[in-house]
Amino acid sequence: MAPMMWWCSSWRSVIGAVALSLLLVAATASATVVLTSRGGQSAPIPADGPLRISVIGDSYSAGSDNDVTWPSLIAAASPLSISNVAVAGSSYAGRAGQSGRFADQVDKALASKPDMIVVFGGIGDVTLPAQQITQSAVDLFTELSRRAPDAALVVFGPIWHQHPVPDVFMTLDSDIAEAANITHTRYVPLIGQTWLTADGLMRRNVAPTDEGQSVLAQRLGTVLLQQVRETSRAVLP
Repeated sequence: MAPMMWWCSSWRSVIGAVALSLLLVAATASATVVLTSRGGQSAPIPADGPLRISVIGDSYSAGSDNDVTWPSLIAAASPLSISNVAVAGSSYAGRAGQSGRFADQVDKALASKPDMIVVFGGIGDVTLPAQQITQSAVDLFTELSRRAPDAALVVFGPIWHQHPVPDVFMTLDSDIAEAANITHTRYVPLIGQTWLTADGLMRRNVAPTDEGQSVLAQRLGTVLLQQVRETSRAVLP
């Protein structure tokens, strides 16, 4: 896909370019998601420049021996400035043997002064107590809202690659969704999606392959477009 023009004369033209390019990224995808939003956040509209997005997450965003990741693919095909600070092996609560908590990524995520912050993942917490997961997520969402009050905060729930989804992962999704509910944070549940169920899309059941990352870019391109529409005060085409 040819790179898009980055010199937009106004924020409205930037938003229009984002809408068009994300539609192109997701041209072969048709994602159906249910949005739970109680925050009513609107992303700020800078005078010019690209829409800045920071991504907090785990190996589904950071990659694991990948040449590409879904944030890098979307950024390369659109006028979005995406700062991907995700760390493989991290999670909301974290535990021994993991690479830390999502909260450890906050400073880097805010360094780019994002207009939107995306938190995606949490599979690594699946065996932890529900209360610990929910409280860790509440703490993270609260800190992000406090430190970046003008940024739109969107949480993508964890996704799994086997269907039917085991109950333990459905419970994990509910634990994170509860934290979003408590903090009035926009939540996009992905646990029921079958995006990564085909052969060759996952590596050792722990992270998407490059092909899997491409699928995520296509599908999440659609979701991001929807979020830009929902959180921006501008009127998208």
